[in-house]
Formats: sequence, structure tokens, C-alpha cells
Amino acid sequence: MEIGELLRGYQKTKRHLHTAEMNAAGWKVGQTNIELLNEPAVFIYMYDLPTKFIWMANIPLDEFVQISSQSGVDSSENEMVINALYALLSEVANGVPPAPIDGLDWENMLALLLSAYAGTTKIWRMADQMRKGGHFVVINYRSTAQDKGSLLRPFALTDTDNKPLSATDFEQYVARVIEMDKERHPEWFNWVGRASS
Repeated sequence: MEIGELLRGYQKTKRHLHTAEMNAAGWKVGQTNIELLNEPAVFIYMYDLPTKFIWMANIPLDEFVQISSQSGVDSSENEMVINALYALLSEVANGVPPAPIDGLDWENMLALLLSAYAGTTKIWRMADQMRKGGHFVVINYRSTAQDKGSLLRPFALTDTDNKPLSATDFEQYVARVIEMDKERHPEWFNWVGRASS
């Protein structure tokens, strides 16, 4: 199965997104779909450690549940989702997002892949599959060296008022998780951020 075919399998959703990237002033709106701000939603975020690129989208709760519930069954498909997510996160964070695939721009691809990836994680299961909404965050601990690879680190926040995290709150949560990971898993940081020689 190729990535286009994989994405088509998830495209049955309405794909209505409200997205934003974080800059020095806070969240800067990307795709706008204001009516989503009043619907029950799951907020998905990605944070790329080497570049500090941060992206957020809110997805209607029913769509997130539908996509994430399809994952976790087929291990070869899960591997494809993870590999596609690694590649897309790196391209986007490095400022070279891919051309649309089957009409899907990079933001829709990223939302679909992050939602699918959620369903492959223990965090998702521990958070009752995000069925009540909340925030699903993925930190991309990746090396800038081509041969060192990536490590995706998900976490979830389930106490929600159906609003995105503020830029300040988001940065504080991510900083806490990174500090905790440095303490518990120092091996994850032996290569993070090192340039290839």
C-alpha cells in the first residue's frame, strides 16, 4: 500500500480543519473554519524539537474517533502511518512541505496522519480513545543527522473546555514532558539536534 492509498482510506471524513502555527506572538491561524470552534473537538499538536516548529489543528470529535479507531489493527499499516508521519513532519518542520497528494494539502495530510497515529499509541488507549475530546500532542524527537532517525513522543491532556491550549500553556506542557523524558530516557537525547558530520 502506498501513502496516497493510505490517505484515501482516511479521506472519508469531512476534513474540516481549523489550523494554526505558533510564532513569537502566539498562534497564527492557517486554515480557518470558525464553526469548528463550537463543535466538540480533539485538538492535535505537533512539536518538532530541532526546529521548534509547532502546529495545531482541531478536528471534529467524531472524525478524530473514526480515524484513530481505524488504526492499531494492522501492524504493517501502522508502520506505514508512522513512517509517513516521520517524513511529513520533517519536511514541514524544515520549511519544505510536500506538494498535495490526491488534492490533500500538507495540513490535511498532517491532521489525518496524526489522527491515525494516535490510534496506534498506548496514550490514546489510556485516554479512553479521546472520546470526550481533549488535546493529543506529538513531540518529534528527531536528529538533524540523516542517519539517526526520529522518535515520536505522544502525550494527551483530557481535561478540556473545547478550546485550544494557549501558546504559553502549550509551551509549558511540552517543556515539562521534555524535562521528564530527559530524566527518564536520557538515551533519547544522545543524538537529538546534532547535525550530521
